[in-house]
Amino acid sequence: MRLLLAFALLSALALPQTPPASERVLFDGTSLDGWAKIGPGNFVIENHLLRTEGGMGLLWYTRENFGNCVIRVEY
Repeated sequence: MRLLLAFALLSALALPQTPPASERVLFDGTSLDGWAKIGPGNFVIENHLLRTEGGMGLLWYTRENFGNCVIRVEY
């Protein structure tokens, strides 16, 4: 029982906190403003998520370049 309680406490401490002010959202779930695409495929926004259709394609962010950064992705 103590092991279970300790695990629950450690799990609660590991939950994501409010993101720091330095974090930015690159995809808002509603538009592809600031993004460019190349290739025969297409990207469709569905339920605030990106879905691919029609083959392979590449989507990249065009508003700025990044270096020495950490990118967090939910999939």
